[in-house]
Amino acid sequence: MIVVGMHRSGTSLLSGILERCGFFMGREQTQNRESVFFQDLNREILDLFGCSWRCPDFLPPVAELSQPSAWLKDFMTARLDREMISGHFGIHFLKALGTQPFLWGWKDPRNSLLLPVWKTFFPYAKILHIRREGRAVALSLLAREIRREKGQKLFDLEKKKKIYSAHLALREAYLQRIREGMALFEATCTLQYENLLADPESEIEKVLTSLKIPKKEVPRDALALINPENTNKYEGSEFSWARELP
Repeated sequence: MIVVGMHRSGTSLLSGILERCGFFMGREQTQNRESVFFQDLNREILDLFGCSWRCPDFLPPVAELSQPSAWLKDFMTARLDREMISGHFGIHFLKALGTQPFLWGWKDPRNSLLLPVWKTFFPYAKILHIRREGRAVALSLLAREIRREKGQKLFDLEKKKKIYSAHLALREAYLQRIREGMALFEATCTLQYENLLADPESEIEKVLTSLKIPKKEVPRDALALINPENTNKYEGSEFSWARELP
């Protein structure tokens, strides 16, 4: 399972839910539930193209990435062969060798930009995309930047609006890449963040059914991760100006 979605769209929440539904999402994870191994590899690939999650401008088109050059294939093959078992699975790899189905995957928003590359190495992967309303994504990213810069930088209203607009544009670039990348795979599913918060049990069941994943009753601890109040988290007066923008 490859989880994709723009930053601040609910990919961390979705990864946590998948873990509680029986998926192995990485032996070592960041605080946002990214597999450290795959996150590092995604960063390296983007860096090779002169890109980052925030600046994908120089990334080749999806059609070109879906037929990676020899140097990229050699680089990826070497990293996966040498480090994936120890880096992503650890001792859990033994479960993959057993007779019981072993559900695994990883979450990293950078997957959204690199689906064509991952298609080369995991052609039968299931792709799960979570998307969130654009204004909420842009404001969540802005709020994070304000928190990080507290005491160092003042954000006046005009700068906030400029950053907000840039984040909206970046989200659209991600969505375009995701649409084109998902078209390369057979098993895909798109989940709306707001629907997940409103009716989590039904939405999780839809995902598992859509991707033909063996399921039992959705675990209570998976549902406990969801806070419905996050739907309107950025509707407060601090960001009321965003309602007036396109």
